[in-house]
Amino acid sequence: MKTNKSAKYFTAPWCGPCRMYGPIINQLVEEGYTIEKINVDSEIIKATEYSVMSVPTVVIEDESGVTDILVGVHSIDEIREKLS
Repeated sequence: MKTNKSAKYFTAPWCGPCRMYGPIINQLVEEGYTIEKINVDSEIIKATEYSVMSVPTVVIEDESGVTDILVGVHSIDEIREKLS
């Protein structure tokens, strides 16, 4: 999938919904979307920069900055739409 948007997926190993959400994120990566996985426990500075208060959170960006923030679990179709 060719798009000018990318995403940062904020997650944590102890987060149950994150474990459920992981396969959705992995499928989107396999489809060609650019998604960076960020562990909030080990990358607290980056999580703070994006004001992440809960996980899972997906921050979608384009060249001008943040375009969407999805907190909680969302459908794969909704994420695709936001990344397109």
